[in-house]
Amino acid sequence: MSTNHTPNYSLCQWEAEDKVLRTEFNADNAKIDAAIKAVDRRVEGKASTTSVNSLKSTVDSLSQTVAGHTSSLSGKGN
Repeated sequence: MSTNHTPNYSLCQWEAEDKVLRTEFNADNAKIDAAIKAVDRRVEGKASTTSVNSLKSTVDSLSQTVAGHTSSLSGKGN
């Protein structure tokens, strides 16, 4: 049985004199699996960097177009 545990997930940390138990490994693996799945759920549906960069490029292009039209219209009067 492990003497110590990690601070964040309470995973087993064995001392040299501790008896190592298979059940402790299984419990630790279940905790790790659940933690990874929780991260997956938070990440799902978030935009990728490529998508964000593509959107930024489109917005920048539209901003330039609007600025060009604004400049052209300012010389036309009412």
